Formats: sequence, C-alpha cells, structure tokens
Amino acid sequence: MHLFKTMYKVVRKAEALVRQVSDNKTATNFITKEISPNVSLAVIDNKGFYGEVTVESDRIYYIVSGKLSLEFSGEKVELNEGDACFISHGSSYLLSGDCKVVTVDQPAFGTKKQL
Repeated sequence: MHLFKTMYKVVRKAEALVRQVSDNKTATNFITKEISPNVSLAVIDNKGFYGEVTVESDRIYYIVSGKLSLEFSGEKVELNEGDACFISHGSSYLLSGDCKVVTVDQPAFGTKKQL
C-alpha cells in the first residue's frame, strides 16, 4: 500500500525554456517554479565576467565543463569541472568564467525564500 502519491515530470531538452540572461550568459531551464515551487534546475552557459549575483534561494553550482570563478567579499573561489559549491540564500558574490554549470535552487528560482 502506497501512502504517498508518486509525481514526476520529465523535461526533454527540446522542451526546456532557454533564456538569454545577458550577452554572455544563457540559461536553459528544465525544472521551473511552475513544475515545483520547491526546487529548480537549469544549465547555464557563461562566457567571461557576468557580474554581481545575490541569491534569494539556497543554490548549488555543479561544474559540467570549464572553470567558474566566484568572489565572496574579496575571497575568490575557483571551481573546475566536477566541482560543486553550495551558496546559502541572501549571499552576494561576483561570477565569472567560461563554463557550463548545472544550477539547483531551493526553493525554486523566482520564488522568494520566506525567512
């Protein structure tokens, strides 16, 4: 006997929402707040310096390829292929690098975390 209803959603690459965030940053959104307000997943292609980011959700970056540089209050963190980084909500940092990263936000990107 199952106590919980099973729910799943497959999102094929052709169905993902592609957003041109800036001239040098593209986000391919697979799991969005419309699918689940609790978590989102996107693949980001970044080329060069993006700028300052302030996250409203807890965020995880997983580096698929290339190098990602993050700078937190003057402390620079270099991430390479296969590395991951957790960033807590409310954090601000500078982002740069030529890379492809998987980004997971909890709660989903575009929903504000209730404090």
